[in-house]
Amino acid sequence: MTQAPDAVVVPPVFIAESARVAGSVIGPNVSIGDNVVVENAIVRDSIVDAGATIESAMLTRSIIGRDAIVRGEPLRVNVGDSSDIDLRSNRENGSSRD
Repeated sequence: MTQAPDAVVVPPVFIAESARVAGSVIGPNVSIGDNVVVENAIVRDSIVDAGATIESAMLTRSIIGRDAIVRGEPLRVNVGDSSDIDLRSNRENGSSRD
């Protein structure tokens, strides 16, 4: 696992060697699969499958599928394989609802 100095790991956790964690708090009770990227997030009591990306999110009691992308501030989600979920406000993600 590539862990930046600003990442905190709270056991028990499993983090695959190929995962990258930066600016995040991981654990307790978290499993992170191969090639997962977690940046600026808090993940606890969750399973993140291989290839997923978690950015600027807080996940609790969540299951994130293979190659899924989650951005924003969810508290509990179950996301299927190859999904792309963007839960940031419209202003943050560049959308407009005029």
